[in-house]
Amino acid sequence: MTGFPAASSKAKKTARAGPVIIEDRGKPSHVLMTYSEFECLTGKRRNEADALIASTALVHNLVVVTRSVRDFDGTGVVVVDPWHG
Repeated sequence: MTGFPAASSKAKKTARAGPVIIEDRGKPSHVLMTYSEFECLTGKRRNEADALIASTALVHNLVVVTRSVRDFDGTGVVVVDPWHG
């Protein structure tokens, strides 16, 4: 089995040609794409930290808890502002 660090170069090269759908038990579960494709899908440029948080939350079905709710608009991530019930 190839570890991710060893395979990451090939994965990045493949993703540059277009989104790569990764399946789990025959069903789509993840998508590997370039950061610029992610920005196009979300409709705006984001800082890298917010993009990493959003993509991690999407992949793992997590809720993002932050006061900066607008930073995650259009990502599809469930966001909760702890200061507003």
